[in-house]
Amino acid sequence: MKSIEYAMQLSSVSLLYEKNIGIKSLNLNLQKGSVYGFLGRNGAGKSTTLRVMSGVTRPQSGQIVFDSVQSKYVRSQWKKQIGYVPQMPVFPENLTSTQAARFLAGLYPTWQDARFEAMVSAFQLPVTRKIEGFSVGMKTMLSVALAYACDPEIYILDEPTSGLDPVSRRIVLDLIRRESSVGKSLIFSTHIVDDLYENCHQIGIIDY
Repeated sequence: MKSIEYAMQLSSVSLLYEKNIGIKSLNLNLQKGSVYGFLGRNGAGKSTTLRVMSGVTRPQSGQIVFDSVQSKYVRSQWKKQIGYVPQMPVFPENLTSTQAARFLAGLYPTWQDARFEAMVSAFQLPVTRKIEGFSVGMKTMLSVALAYACDPEIYILDEPTSGLDPVSRRIVLDLIRRESSVGKSLIFSTHIVDDLYENCHQIGIIDY
């Protein structure tokens, strides 16, 4: 019987902003090459969990295992293998999409211009318009395009289809399936239950 390999594991991870707000003693196992659907009510701790997994926020306690290496938090070198799409992407408003891509390209050794160009073309994003003129949905599309261009081993996607039109939503879901099929590991949160059942190998539910 083939043993299960994990891309990332959270063991008894806690991050509480106030009493019972955040996550407490959370265990989560993301299998390599799988899609993990993350479900829960608003305020249950989904976004906090994904910020911890992406390295944006450090937990107060617990252990994180990345590719068999254990640490109290996501290390800097691990981040170069993680593509993160936050629920509400924030960019320097005076930049264009191309300028944002140029900045990230210098941080990720696996960056591929062709992947960025293909994704912004699919989304029909204006690459020369300043981001300050983008809608919330367009910022999400740009965030997805940037994550995809980094060619990461792990995708951490927080509500990646929220606010998107049906065509763009389908592009994101196709990306999730395609990247999983080539061995990438993905976790994404959503309130659309059908998206979870149609695209995920694992489903985790977090509660207060």
